[in-house]
Amino acid sequence: MKNKMIGLLFFLVLAGSFLTVFNRSVEIKKIEPKEIIKSTLFINIENDIEIIENEEANLLDGITSSKDSIITISISSTKNLKVGTHFIIYTAKNKKGETKTAKRKITVKEKIIELALANENYPPNIILKNNVFEAGINTKIPYFYADAYDSFDGYVTVYVHNNININKAGLYDVVFEAFDKEGLSSKVVEKFRVVDNIAPTITTFTNTSNGTWTNQEVNIEIDATDYETGLNKIEYSFDNINWTKIKSKKLTFKEEQNTKVYVRAIDNALNISSVLETNVQIDKTAPESLDKSDIYIEMTKEQEIVTLDTKATDNLSGIEKTVPKCTIDSTTEGLTICEIDIYDYAGNITKITKNIYVKDTKAPTITSTNIIIYKEKFTNLLDTLIIDENSKDPVTVNILNSNFINEVGKYQVTFEIIDAKGNTSTTVVNYEVKEELTIPPVEETLSTLQP
Repeated sequence: MKNKMIGLLFFLVLAGSFLTVFNRSVEIKKIEPKEIIKSTLFINIENDIEIIENEEANLLDGITSSKDSIITISISSTKNLKVGTHFIIYTAKNKKGETKTAKRKITVKEKIIELALANENYPPNIILKNNVFEAGINTKIPYFYADAYDSFDGYVTVYVHNNININKAGLYDVVFEAFDKEGLSSKVVEKFRVVDNIAPTITTFTNTSNGTWTNQEVNIEIDATDYETGLNKIEYSFDNINWTKIKSKKLTFKEEQNTKVYVRAIDNALNISSVLETNVQIDKTAPESLDKSDIYIEMTKEQEIVTLDTKATDNLSGIEKTVPKCTIDSTTEGLTICEIDIYDYAGNITKITKNIYVKDTKAPTITSTNIIIYKEKFTNLLDTLIIDENSKDPVTVNILNSNFINEVGKYQVTFEIIDAKGNTSTTVVNYEVKEELTIPPVEETLSTLQP
């Protein structure tokens, strides 16, 4: 025991000496324990999925995961999954690259189509085909098309009934009916419209002035008919653009004017008739005489028709004619006081009085200025003259210049002619003097013509 105690003491002394030596050269540091960070990544599946085949499911319904994670799914669609049980793998991945997975069961059930019992009968099904349900008046009623199919009997006959009056506008029923062998029936009713496409007809259109000038009021009467939808209104216009409704089928015009009037009729389907037109021409003002001076007329040898040139004006209808109320003798000089009526085209008259003078102001003249005479026949130059003179009074003929001798040759003679009124003319006459005209015997002439 004593020896053990001595040995232990020696060991402790030795160990203390050793520690003293090494404590001077080695720094003993305290090592802190490393902090362990726990991951927050998670993904949870709340329920499994059960669908019918070919059905699309929302694979993210019932899935929760940590906010910073992205989920990927092992399939993208459920429509192609076959009937049975399938498992889908969901993977969640965070920004650190850590991942977690979860498995989800999906059960696909078979799609069951419920069919009617084979012994259950239904009415035929009517199907309309390319039908036209509108037509104009007086056109043909179209043919109606339909098929009917029955689950037991197949295609069956479709019966079509209608009460269409193609001559009268309106709505009519078109009934399609089909019956199967069991007596079950189907009915389809469609509306057919007969459209009024016929314009009304203007039956009365009269103008009391017949569209010409008048000095009276003008009445235009208009009437129209429409046998389809009925007459709506009659209208008139002054420019064929702006229209006004006629209330009493009559238009009356009293004021002076020169106007064109248009009329038309409209039925209840708004069809418009042809446009008719007429003139309203009212002139109540008489013509105005512009010339009040006397009228001078040249006297003539024979009685002639005298035309009186009376100047007048009329601003609306114009001057139609002037009618003198007197007889004028153009062969005798003198004064005639004449009343003259001036008419315009509306029948207005202006009466005027004119002094009409017939005067002889025309000098006598020699009608032929180239004369041939024969030497043996010549008696007097004055006998060779033909003188034109209006009056029946004698005239005076003077020879102013002459180189005439009764010998063969050519000569000129200047004559002066004065009538009873003093009207004077001077004329140069060319004379040619020839030998006596000799006419050969007839038989000699005939013999010279024979070969």
